Amino acid sequence: MVEMYFYLIIILSAILSGFLDRKCLKFRDLDCVNGSRSIGLAASLRFRLFVGIFSSLLLLFSPFFAYKYPVISTISGTFEIGYLYVIAYALFVATTILTWAFFGGEYLSKSIFSTFLCLDSVFVLGMGRRDKLQYLRHGAWRWDVLFLKVRRFWEGRRWPSVHLVRPSLVVLSFFLALGIMELIVPSLDFINKKYITFTIDGISKMPQLMSNIIIISGLPIVFLVWLFRDRNNLWSIENQRKDVNLKDFQKLAEWASGLHLPEDKIVVVKKTTKQDKVAKDEIFETVKTEESSNSKEFSSEPAQGSLRTHSRRDGAIALQISAIHQLQAFLRGDFGAHFQRPAFQLVKAIWVARVKLLLEEMKDICSVNNLDWALEFQEWNKKIRLEMNSGVGGALTLALASGNGNILRDNSPDLPHIVLSGFDGMLLALQKDKIHRNIELYDLNLRGVQWQGANLKLGKFQRCDFFEAQLQSADLQHASLQGAQMALSDLRYAKLDGAKMQGANLGAAIIFGASLMVSDLRGVDFSGAILNGAKFNGANLEGAVLLNVKIDSKTNFSNSIADATTVVAVAKLKAGKYGQAIFPDDYDVDDDATIQLVSALKILGLPIPQAA
Repeated sequence: MVEMYFYLIIILSAILSGFLDRKCLKFRDLDCVNGSRSIGLAASLRFRLFVGIFSSLLLLFSPFFAYKYPVISTISGTFEIGYLYVIAYALFVATTILTWAFFGGEYLSKSIFSTFLCLDSVFVLGMGRRDKLQYLRHGAWRWDVLFLKVRRFWEGRRWPSVHLVRPSLVVLSFFLALGIMELIVPSLDFINKKYITFTIDGISKMPQLMSNIIIISGLPIVFLVWLFRDRNNLWSIENQRKDVNLKDFQKLAEWASGLHLPEDKIVVVKKTTKQDKVAKDEIFETVKTEESSNSKEFSSEPAQGSLRTHSRRDGAIALQISAIHQLQAFLRGDFGAHFQRPAFQLVKAIWVARVKLLLEEMKDICSVNNLDWALEFQEWNKKIRLEMNSGVGGALTLALASGNGNILRDNSPDLPHIVLSGFDGMLLALQKDKIHRNIELYDLNLRGVQWQGANLKLGKFQRCDFFEAQLQSADLQHASLQGAQMALSDLRYAKLDGAKMQGANLGAAIIFGASLMVSDLRGVDFSGAILNGAKFNGANLEGAVLLNVKIDSKTNFSNSIADATTVVAVAKLKAGKYGQAIFPDDYDVDDDATIQLVSALKILGLPIPQAA
């Protein structure tokens, strides 16, 4: 019997490890890093994951085995060790529940995260030095993604639908009634097997038992009839609610879009006159002349009376802000999933309308061949923050950033090339219980997204695709960007201090004037990147690829870290292009130019080991 349970745990461990690897950890992605060496590492990590889950399941079911199959039968000949273990396990579960009840889910989440870190330390036991370095650069951060997914699943749980709850309660009530009847009428012992052998004649001689059997046998039919009628009633109620919600949504959409805002009117009056002219040969000629005049009508400020009030336009703007806040319920899907995408498209369109002129100003700034855009970007950043952090802009930010980006994640198909310039995920109104968290958009397609001047500090963007993203002057300090694809992205004057970017791809990215101080850049691919004026003070560049990078005298690598696996080269590509995985066989190295680049980097503060 023990062997059967053991085999079941092995099968369950294999299923769980395969599911976690496929959906969350994705160790198979390591096969693309440094050739066959990582292929062996990925297989080793999968096996270690299986062993870890198997050990965890054995620990989870250990009270059952200790109680059912105790290794040591007694303690002092009186108390079984199985009972003692079960009591200790129950106390541990009770302590966990009380911790969650008194200190909240966030405290429990931190404890679970600390447990993940301890397991991660055990996970690397017995690894070779090279495999351990590869794991720390490309594999360790994947546990953070797993933790984020588990936390999001726990925080986003909802009660079952009313269509499922009501029938379940009816069935539960039926079995409860049977139990009560069992206690009240001891003679109707349905559990006792002796009644199963009763004949029809025997049952007919017991009218009390016969009537109860008839009632119980007819209950399934009655339950089905009730279920169909209940479903029809619920559907009719929901259809009525949909009609009401549709009218509310249409009205809120009008107010949020500003359709009700009073605007100045310009009236153009055209006047046409005809004049007859007589020529010398007495031929009449008609000449038409047009006159036009413009007049402007506008609403004036209210007269100063006994009660001071605001203008009609100010009230309309206040109504627009209120309508945007009320759209949050439709964005969350509180009134049905069919309202989510229209509400999201509406908010997205309003955002584009508000930042359109500022984006044109940004294009003008970037089009000028200026070696120092710092002041221009600083002034532009102030304008976009002022526009999107107050009034209508602040309402739009609160609508999209609430729930740590759950609304953006629910509308992930519409995120590529979205315009969210000036987005601020760190507004005080978004912070709960003094815990600073930003949006969590890991594993999403964010190609071409426009986040110029956005505040994305502490954001979670692991494995996101930022291909050709516009992130000029964005604040990504202490953000998690491990494994992100940021090829051809524009990061001019972006703040990436303290960012975690292990294994990210920044091929051909524009990092002009960006700040990456004290950032974790292990295994980052900078092939073809423009690093003019960038600050890498104290950054960790172990295993980074600095192939054909462009630097100048303002690029700063002071106190940065490099090792023998850091690739520094100037080469001509044979195949592929920047932004994709580039291996040593794909380019021809120019030795003279490489020596010059290494010397320039050493002057700028990057210590290149001799083996590089």
